[in-house]
Formats: sequence, C-alpha cells, structure tokens
Amino acid sequence: TLFMIDALKRTCKANNVIAVVPDLWYAAQDKTHGHREPISIRLIGKLMEAAGCDHTITIELHSEQIEGFFNSMDHLQGAPIVADYLKTTYQGSSGFVVVAPDGGAIRLRDNIVKNLGNLVRGTGEYSGLRDRARPDEKGKGKIGCDDVQNLDVIIYDDMLRTGTTTINAAQAFKDAGANRVVAACAHMKNYGTDSFIKRLRRSNIDELIVFNTRPEIIRQDHILRGKMTVLDISRYLAEAIKRYENGDTIREMIR
Repeated sequence: TLFMIDALKRTCKANNVIAVVPDLWYAAQDKTHGHREPISIRLIGKLMEAAGCDHTITIELHSEQIEGFFNSMDHLQGAPIVADYLKTTYQGSSGFVVVAPDGGAIRLRDNIVKNLGNLVRGTGEYSGLRDRARPDEKGKGKIGCDDVQNLDVIIYDDMLRTGTTTINAAQAFKDAGANRVVAACAHMKNYGTDSFIKRLRRSNIDELIVFNTRPEIIRQDHILRGKMTVLDISRYLAEAIKRYENGDTIREMIR
C-alpha cells in the first residue's frame, strides 16, 4: 500500500491520494502496556503520511485516540449498521441489554444504545482478567449489569481475535437468564480457523454478526452459516467516499 501511494504521488502526479482501509493495520497496538513496547499504529500513520497519503477512511477504530496519529482521517462508526440490522431482524424482541465485553468497549456500547433507542432495556459490562503473557485472551470474568432475565443481550466490540472473552460472556449471560445472546464485531481476525469454529458451535452465542472488513478469511462452513451473519459495508464506504469528494459531512451520514 505504501509503494502504491508513493507511485501515485511521485510518478503519476496524483493531486490527492485517499486510502480506504476498513480494518486499519496494527490498530490494536495504540498504547503501551509495559516497558519498551512500540505504539505501532502511530508509526503506520507517519509512514502513510511520508509516502504521500492525504486522507484515510476507516471504520470502527480500536480507540478514538488513533485519529490523532493521522493528519486527516474519517472514522466511520459501525454501530448504526448493527443497530439497523438488530431492529429489522429482532422486531419481536422484548428488549435488548447492551453489553461492553470490557472497559475499552464502553464507547461502542453507548453508540449502539443511541441507535437502538427505546428498544434498550439496560446496559452492562463483562469484566475478565487479562493475562499479560497472553494479551489476546482473558480468563472467566463476571457480569455487571441490570437484570437480563428473558431479555436479549447484545455484546458489541470493535474486533474479535480468539473469541474467548465473547464466548465466556455469552455463557455468563445465559446463566443469568438471558433469552438470546447476540455478539457483534466490526473486524473478525481469525474466524476461519477450525478451533474457533468448534468453540463457536459449542458456545451460547445464538448469532455472531460481523462486517466483511476481512473478506479474504470468510469461510463457507456450515457451522458458520448457521451461527454467523456477515453484513456488507461496501455501500457505507462508498457513500463516505462520495461525501468526502463532494465536500459533504461524514458525521451527518453516520447520524
């Protein structure tokens, strides 16, 4: 991508180069947890700027502070797409309890709440302990939320890597009396692996909603087809590009 940007800018004399990166590289490494760790996404921003990238369009960043690592960026929210799907698919629902799988996902949870409106019956959080030696996984945790008895629980996060936290949270909410547990994420990192498919089949997740930001790893597996829904974001991105080119606001589109 950096080579392409450089060629477009220097050789082709492009006036404006826009990088549309739905799943932004290294977005999870946006801060340091220990000594001598890199803030990789900051370096990515500097490299893209040095290559000649004028503007970046992405969706559902790991944290909003990442926008500060880029000179010019449009950060699209995924919550409106998920909320629209939920309202259409679960019209007969008795109400949703919207849950953040950890403290870092509270912003995403609140965006879902805003878009679901009066269908929300409560909010909550699932807290799991993270092992420093295995940063992508958490142990079993506890729920902190309103009563979920006979209600549908929505767990929303920006990315899902191993699925351990989401699967553990689904078990906890089902044990607490939830009617259905629907998990949703913008960026699925490895759901094509056999180990994940087996754990998803055994899990208490009734439906897993993902965006097609990583279409190259979508597998046509019968278990995934029964448990997973892939939402196409191409029209959403196309509208954002069109608005950027016409000088219209992206915020209005998201709203």
